[in-house]
Amino acid sequence: MNDDELKKIWQTSNVRMQQINIHSLNLNNMNERIKKFEKNITTRNNKEIAVAIALIIVYSIFAYIKSAPLAKIGAILLLFYCFHVIYQFRKTAAKQPSFDVMASLKDQLVTYQAYVLEEQKLYKNVLYWYLLPMLPGLILFLIGSGINLMSSIIYFGVIIPIGFTLVYYFNQKAVKKMTKPLLEDIAKTLKSLEETTS
Repeated sequence: MNDDELKKIWQTSNVRMQQINIHSLNLNNMNERIKKFEKNITTRNNKEIAVAIALIIVYSIFAYIKSAPLAKIGAILLLFYCFHVIYQFRKTAAKQPSFDVMASLKDQLVTYQAYVLEEQKLYKNVLYWYLLPMLPGLILFLIGSGINLMSSIIYFGVIIPIGFTLVYYFNQKAVKKMTKPLLEDIAKTLKSLEETTS
């Protein structure tokens, strides 16, 4: 083996070590982002489910004590809505993969990537599964409870539009600030894994 061959082997080895070090750095950054992501998701789920359970108690009482048919139907619809919200959060949370010592890092990242995409879908589609399904029950409940014209104008013309807009805005912000960067990190790490194993 001559000097040129030894030099080539050393250069190749040096490049490979740099790739591994870069990969390790990306993995550490990604792990920190994953920890923050999971903490935010857990906090969100706990708050939302706690509020939904409280509303189930409240609207169960209203469904029982309200004599007006529209108010009673509205309260029952809102009960179903609250169960629907809990189901959506629990269903998505159940897709979070657990650590599998038998699986390769690549397989685990691919599985986790699919889970993050499901959480992102919840954020992106919040208007369709979270906000709009609330309206039929809420409208019937308020009408059945005898809401007057001025109150209905304020409620449906100001409070609900502003509330819906804020919820939608913060959910889209979570997509931009939380799920998209994490998905990008996972994609980069997967690409890095492919390069180091090839």
